[in-house]
Amino acid sequence: MILTVSLLGIAGMYGFASKFSYEARQHTQAVYIANDIMERLRMSKIAWLKSVLLKDDGSYQLNINNQSATALLPTCNKKQNCRYNDLIFHDVTDWQQHLASAFPSSSASVCLSLKHRKTEPVIDVDLTVNWIIHNADKSTMIPVLNTECGQTETGRRQYLMQMQL
Repeated sequence: MILTVSLLGIAGMYGFASKFSYEARQHTQAVYIANDIMERLRMSKIAWLKSVLLKDDGSYQLNINNQSATALLPTCNKKQNCRYNDLIFHDVTDWQQHLASAFPSSSASVCLSLKHRKTEPVIDVDLTVNWIIHNADKSTMIPVLNTECGQTETGRRQYLMQMQL
């Protein structure tokens, strides 16, 4: 009898451990994706400045989900160097593919906001990785900081990162 009760307790703990292990793996994937995006932005800062942040307000918003990119990149013209657009397109495509492979069974998105300071060569970057944990109970709701990114449902998780390039 004691052995049966002990084994039932251990089996119950195994269920909790696998659930938290799954959530930890997804959080690790989100951190990895965010770091990859920030490093690629840092390496290709000139391409983003000369290709995307040319508008008067010097800002750009990119939303990617794990199904497809939801924002179009500007087309290159004769005044711009088209290789910058190719580099940016390659980076965005890689981010979308990585997001799709990291979160194959749940909804996930990345919201990237870039703002160029006109007075100095600095880009303010706000990055949010948003994903959904399936079968999450409402008692474990975690507050989100960026309400404009991703779906709003039970089990929503976010990882936010800010940086200056």
